[in-house]
Amino acid sequence: MSVDTFAVSKASPVAGQTTRSTLDAVTDTVVRIMCESAGPLRRVSVSYDTDGARVEVDLDPGPAAPHGQPTESPGTAPTGPTGPTADPAGAHQVITSPMVGVVYLAPEPNADTFVAVDSEVQAGQQLCVVEAMKLMNAVRAEQAGTVVDVLVNDGAAVEYGQPLFTIDVA
Repeated sequence: MSVDTFAVSKASPVAGQTTRSTLDAVTDTVVRIMCESAGPLRRVSVSYDTDGARVEVDLDPGPAAPHGQPTESPGTAPTGPTGPTADPAGAHQVITSPMVGVVYLAPEPNADTFVAVDSEVQAGQQLCVVEAMKLMNAVRAEQAGTVVDVLVNDGAAVEYGQPLFTIDVA
């Protein structure tokens, strides 16, 4: 873990108040840090004093890549818990949550679910919705197959990478 501190701007001329330009500069700095970060952010802290605003960032670089192995750089396709994963035998695929949110298994309350156990699914078919910050995000099947297990309940809070469905792709 590394901690970096970035000076943002001079403090507002009126003691105890923050100007819009200071807030914009802090926002721009945080977005730039997030875009340039080589790993996930653990914590972002913003502090103001008479010398100006400061953004302190705790970076979690994650496990080091073995020698000779490429590391994932920003902008590359994510691997691991963000998408479907296959079991060692290759017959089942686990569909995981792409984000933290609330999972909905049906398009609206009291409606039939998108899929159920033993449902045949096609590649690209919608399996559920994960709501995050009032945005509805469709979770779709990557491959055709049969739903073996639904691992969450409708309306449950889910974490990033949490398994949602198991699909038999054999």
